[in-house]
Amino acid sequence: MSIKTRFKITIYLFGTILIGIGLALIITNYQVYEIQKQSEIVFNISLKASELNYLSGYYLIYPESHQVVRWKSSFATFTNQIRNLDFDSPEEQMLIRNIRENSQRLKEIFEDIILVGLKLQHSNQKPVFFNISWSRLAIQNQSIISDTLRLSRLLLKKTNRLTLTRTLFLYLFFILLSLFLLVNYILNYKYIINSLDLFRSGVKIIGLGNLEFKIKQTRNDEIGEVINAFNQMVTELKHANNELINNRDKLEELVEERTAILVESEERFRTMADGTPVMIWVTNTKGEMEFINKAYREFFGVTIEEIKAKDWQASVHPEDTSTYIDSFFTSLQEHKKFHSRARMRRVDGQWRWIESYGKPRFSSDGKFLGIAGSSPDITARKSAEESLRQSEERYRTLFNTMTEGFAIDEIILDKNGKPCDLKYLEVNPAFETQTGLKASDIIGRTMIELFPNAEPFRYERYGKVVQTGEPLHFEEMFGPLKRWFEVKAYKIDERRLATLFVDNTERKKTELKLIEQAFVLSNISDAVVGYDRENRVTYWGPSAVRIFGYKENEVTGKCGLDVLRPTYTKETRKKLRDQLWNTGYLESEITYRHKDGRYIDTEVNSKLLKDINDYVIGHVSLIRDVSERKKALLILKNENIRLQELDRKKSEFISIVSHDLRTPLTSIMGFADTLMRKNLNLSEEQKETFIGYIQEESRRLGRLISDFLDLSKIEEGKLELKKRKTKIEQIINKAVGMFEMNKKEIRLITEYEKDMPNLNLDYDKMMQVLQNLLGNAIKYSPVKTKVIISAKKDSDTVIVSIKDEGPGIKNEEKEKIFQKFYRIFGDKDDEILGSGIGLSIAKAIIEMHGGKIWVEDNIDRGSTFKFSLTI
Repeated sequence: MSIKTRFKITIYLFGTILIGIGLALIITNYQVYEIQKQSEIVFNISLKASELNYLSGYYLIYPESHQVVRWKSSFATFTNQIRNLDFDSPEEQMLIRNIRENSQRLKEIFEDIILVGLKLQHSNQKPVFFNISWSRLAIQNQSIISDTLRLSRLLLKKTNRLTLTRTLFLYLFFILLSLFLLVNYILNYKYIINSLDLFRSGVKIIGLGNLEFKIKQTRNDEIGEVINAFNQMVTELKHANNELINNRDKLEELVEERTAILVESEERFRTMADGTPVMIWVTNTKGEMEFINKAYREFFGVTIEEIKAKDWQASVHPEDTSTYIDSFFTSLQEHKKFHSRARMRRVDGQWRWIESYGKPRFSSDGKFLGIAGSSPDITARKSAEESLRQSEERYRTLFNTMTEGFAIDEIILDKNGKPCDLKYLEVNPAFETQTGLKASDIIGRTMIELFPNAEPFRYERYGKVVQTGEPLHFEEMFGPLKRWFEVKAYKIDERRLATLFVDNTERKKTELKLIEQAFVLSNISDAVVGYDRENRVTYWGPSAVRIFGYKENEVTGKCGLDVLRPTYTKETRKKLRDQLWNTGYLESEITYRHKDGRYIDTEVNSKLLKDINDYVIGHVSLIRDVSERKKALLILKNENIRLQELDRKKSEFISIVSHDLRTPLTSIMGFADTLMRKNLNLSEEQKETFIGYIQEESRRLGRLISDFLDLSKIEEGKLELKKRKTKIEQIINKAVGMFEMNKKEIRLITEYEKDMPNLNLDYDKMMQVLQNLLGNAIKYSPVKTKVIISAKKDSDTVIVSIKDEGPGIKNEEKEKIFQKFYRIFGDKDDEILGSGIGLSIAKAIIEMHGGKIWVEDNIDRGSTFKFSLTI
C-alpha cells in the first residue's frame, strides 16, 4: 500500500468519525433547547403563582368585582401554562400533577372566599374568615411554588447532564484529532527518517568495503522502490569491484612476471602482455606508441603498425580530449607518473570508460625513454559509481526539499564530560524557513552564542541522546524564537546527532482558537486565556480585554499572576495549581484586579493542555465575570429579607389597623346607644361624660385616618406643604394644651429660649409631628411622671426636643423606629398598641421641611426625641 493510499484511508476514517460526533452534538444541543423552553414555562408558572397570591391578598383587603375578574384571567393564563408542560420522568410527571391539583384547590378556595365573603359582608366573622382564607391561599401558593422550584432543579440537572455530554463529545473530538496527527507522524515522518537512516548507514557500510550489505524492503511503496534501486546498485558495484579486483590482481602478477622476463626476452614480454585482459601500452619520448598488447589491439581493432600510422588520440571522446591528452603530455614532458580517465571509442563503436596509469621509463644510465602504462576498462565500475551518485543526489534532494527542518549537531562537553553546549554543523533550507535564521549565521556556531539566555536543559537533553543512544521526541515553545516546535533527535556517532523538527506554531494557535470557540459556544461573554507551562499568557481573547481592561499586546508573554494579581494567598495558589496538574481540570472562584485597580469576582474553569507525548505544555482558562451577579444576588437577598419583613409588618399593620379602627368605633357606638336608650335616666353630667368620650374617640379615629392618608401621599410623592411664617412656640403650646388632660396625670413642661425666630412651616403638619411625639411620650411614660418639651436656637437651626421618663429605646432600635410599621413593645406586648406609622410620617414631614429627626437616650432613664428646622 502506497503512502498516499494510507493517508486517504486515515482521512476518510477520521472524517466519518467527526460527522458522527457532529450529529451527536446537534442532537444534544436540540435537547438542551427543548429543556430550556420547559424551564422558561416553569419559571412563568412560578411568576403567575406569585401574581395569584398577590391578587388574592389584594381582594381580601379590597373585595371588589373587578379584582375577581383579574384573578380569574390570571388563573386562566396560569392553567394554560401548566397544560403546556410535558415531561417523561415519573418524578416530573408527579410534580406536574401536584401543581395541577394545587391550582384547582386554589381556585376552589378563592371561589369560596367570593361566595362566603358576600354572605358575611356585614358580619363580625368576616375578618376571621378572611384571615383563615388567606392562610389557605398562602399554603396552596407555597405548595405550587415549591413544586415549580423542584421541577426547575430537575430541569437544571438535565441541562447539566446534556452539557456534560456535549463537553465529552468535544473532548472526544480533540482526542481523535490528536490520534489523527499521531498516525500522520507515524505514517510519514518517522518512516521517512528511519529510511534515511538506513540509507545513510548503508552508504557508510559500503564505503567501508562491505559489498554484501543490503537494505531489507518492508513496504511496496515509493521508498521501497528506492530501496530496490539501492540494492541493485550495490549488486552491480559488487560485480564490478570483483572484476576490477580480479583484473588488478592478474595485472599486478603479470606485470611483475613480465617485467622479470622482459630483460631476458621481448617475446616473452609480448606473450605476457597479450595474456592480460587489461590494455598495456608503451610510448617513446614523443608520445608515439611503441608497444601495445593484445587486449589493446582487440579493444581498438588495430595493429601496432596501424596505431603508429594514425594518431591514437583520435579515439578519445571529444569532451574528454583536452583533459586526458593534456594530462598525458604534461606527464611526458615532466617525466612524471600519468593518471587520467576518459571515454574511448571501442572497435564496435561503443564508448567505454578507460582509466589509464602510466609510469616514466628510464634507461640504466637514467635517460628518459617514454611512458609505459595500462588502461583497464572501468565502464562497469563507473556505472556503479554513477548509480551511487544518483542515489546520493536523491538523498540530497530529499534533504534539501523536505518540509521539516533538519540539522546535524555536535555536543560540546566540559572537562567533566558533561554536555555544556551544542554546535550546529549542517542545516537544510527548511531549517532556515521554519526558524527564520540563515545557515551562514548558524553553521559553526553554538547554541549559547546564538541564544545567550537558552536554558541548560535544552542542550543537556540532546547530550543524553548521544550518551545513551535513545531517540528523543518532544514538543515545546522555544522561548528565544517564540515559536512551537515538534522535535525528534537521533544519535549519529559519539558526539553528533541529527534533529528533525516541525514548526507547529500555527497549529498551536489553531488549537487555542478551537478551544476558545468551544467555550464561546457555551457563553460568548466569557474570557478565554491560554497559558504556557511557565504560566505565561499565550492567548488573550477579546472578552478578556473587555473584562480586565488589558490589550493583548500588554499581556502576551507575561506571567498571568503578575498581570491579573489574584487576591488569594500563596497556599491557595499552590493548592489550585496542584489540583489542576493532578486532575487536569479546575473549577474555582477567584478575585482578580482590573487594569483600573478595581477588583473583579470571577468563576474560572481551567483545562490542562498536553502534547502527543502526554507532556504538559500549559493550560487554558474560561473566566466569567460574576461581579454584577454577586452584587445582584446580595441585593436580591437583602431585598427578599426586607420584603419578608415588610410583609410581616403589613400583616401586623392590618391587624393593628383593624383593631385601632374597631376600638374607637365600638366605644362611639356603645356610648351613642346608651345615650339613645330612653328607658335609662342619665344625669346631665353622665351625658356630658359620654359625649366627651365620643368626641375623644372620634378625634382618635380622625387622627388615625389622617395618618393613613398622609402615609399614602408620602409614598406617592403627593404630600404638599402649605408653609407660612410661624412661631414654633405657638404650635408647641397648642399641642401641649391638647394633651394636658391625660389619664396618666403626666405633667407637660415647656422650655423656650427668648426671642425665638419665626420659621417658614406648614402649621398643620408640624402640629401633626408634635402630637405624634407627645402622644408617644405619654403612651410609654409611667403614671405621674413628666414630659419636657423645649425649643432652642442652634446656629442657623431651631432644635425641638421631647424628653420623657419612659423605659428608653435600645440602641439597635434607634434607626428602626422611623421605619414604616415598626413598633416598640412594652413589658407586655398587649399593653401598648399603635399602627407603627406615626414616626415614619413625622420623619418625612421634618425632612420635607429641610430638617432631620433623631432620638437620644437620657442619662438616667427615658428617651429624648429631637428634630431640627432650618431658620
